[in-house]
Amino acid sequence: MLLKVAILLDWIRVFVPMRTRNYFFWISHLLIGANIIYYIAAVIVETTRCNPPKTVLEVFTTDPKKCPIHMRLVPGVINLVSDLIILLLPQGIIWRLKISKGKKTGLTLLFAVGVL
Repeated sequence: MLLKVAILLDWIRVFVPMRTRNYFFWISHLLIGANIIYYIAAVIVETTRCNPPKTVLEVFTTDPKKCPIHMRLVPGVINLVSDLIILLLPQGIIWRLKISKGKKTGLTLLFAVGVL
């Protein structure tokens, strides 16, 4: 969570001119809020989903009476979607720059490697 928030805040500083409220600003702040809410909710659900709580540390618990909520696929999908949005967010700005296509492609790859 903190890494995604730090990346988005840094990109706001780089890509949003002072006192401008463009789409990049609003989408970045929406992503920051959504990530904070998601990770807080995920920590609460993960720590309270099992009864007794010590079974949270057991990785292969399959007894539905002990852990009725199985969170295996949902966090991965949410993180993948969030990472893809963060990767694609600056691309519109990059491709509108007045530089050669080779440099634009290089910047796109640089951002892709950074997200990976």
